[in-house]
Amino acid sequence: MDNNYYQKDITNSSYGQVNGNSYEQIQDKILASNIPEQLYVDTVLKENEGKFAKIYVTVPGSNSWQDKLFEGVIEKTGNDHIIMSNTNTNERYLIPLMYIVFVIFNN
Repeated sequence: MDNNYYQKDITNSSYGQVNGNSYEQIQDKILASNIPEQLYVDTVLKENEGKFAKIYVTVPGSNSWQDKLFEGVIEKTGNDHIIMSNTNTNERYLIPLMYIVFVIFNN
């Protein structure tokens, strides 16, 4: 087959267009739709600052950081991270929200 055939087809057609929207426009809409969910997670974590929590974390593609458990008090939360401390081990953790699988709060 002629490589130019595919090149012409891509550049001269509506490839990458869905309902008149470009791929970039669709991607922006998808990213914007995920923002409220992220803000909700931030809000829940912020409301639980000062409380003891168990945070289950996994980092895709890492053998040593699969299914990690962090226990301690939530000190501070940011837009993309959480800081917690474990008074038993005198350790503090900075955990990116993107790696958090779920959180258990103790009352």
